[in-house]
Amino acid sequence: MGRDGGFACGKRWLLLDIVTEIGLVVRGGCVEKEPAGELDEVKRRLRQAAARLYAQHGAGAISRRQVARVAERHRDVLDRLYPTSAGLLMAVLGEHLWSLGEAVCAAFDTGEACGPRARLEAVVRAWMERVSAEPDEHRSLLFCAHVLPEDLGRQVTLKYRGVLETVMEAVCAAVPGLSGRAEAVESLLGTARALLSDAGRWREGVSAEEQGRVARRIAGMLIAAGEAEMIGGWEGMGGLAGVGAGGLQVAESHVVRKRFSTVMDVVEAGGEVVVTRRGKRVAKVVGVG
Repeated sequence: MGRDGGFACGKRWLLLDIVTEIGLVVRGGCVEKEPAGELDEVKRRLRQAAARLYAQHGAGAISRRQVARVAERHRDVLDRLYPTSAGLLMAVLGEHLWSLGEAVCAAFDTGEACGPRARLEAVVRAWMERVSAEPDEHRSLLFCAHVLPEDLGRQVTLKYRGVLETVMEAVCAAVPGLSGRAEAVESLLGTARALLSDAGRWREGVSAEEQGRVARRIAGMLIAAGEAEMIGGWEGMGGLAGVGAGGLQVAESHVVRKRFSTVMDVVEAGGEVVVTRRGKRVAKVVGVG
């Protein structure tokens, strides 16, 4: 379905309403309407210029004149297409969320026949490919959305969460019984956000081979975290010899909390994968597929 309604993803609808504007440009001091094809290109260049500046300096540290200059367009063009700074930022984030959600959902739907693990890897890889293609837009999403007015910021948060929930659907499909553990799924969603938002994993110029390797590692981490929760949270990992579907073995672990109540961080250091919560090590895992 087109952008007027949304797109199907599993059993849910993720609605990404993109605001459209009437485009006017200035030529020789006269205001004219831009032809449709040219108008789309002008908007794209303005959004790209804004995203580049947002990523480099932050949304609150740039001027609209800078955006117009980087886009090589007259300031009046920007003012007519995107009359407010909040509207420009929303256009950048809305377009990126649409393309990210569309890519992730396509991988989710087409990967159904490949098996749960392969499907999750495909979803993670689709995410990485999309944000690698739009790095400035994704950095803008992560670091600039907070400057939006509260109602607009809430819209962005909900749309971003919707895309992350698609990733969690794939995780739940790979870990039987996890979908019935609402608290665990909510905590794991935060872990997925942290892993997928790690700038080092979606930097520009990453080879297809490297993207595939990292996608497999992230999928393994998420499956391992889900399986750990199914046996009683990270507290239950101390006696495990390994975590099956995730392809990870537990080298050591210890209890830091009685409840799985805070978001975990999963980081790679010195060739090993370390799971921490609030800076304290929970488990060290090796053998990530």
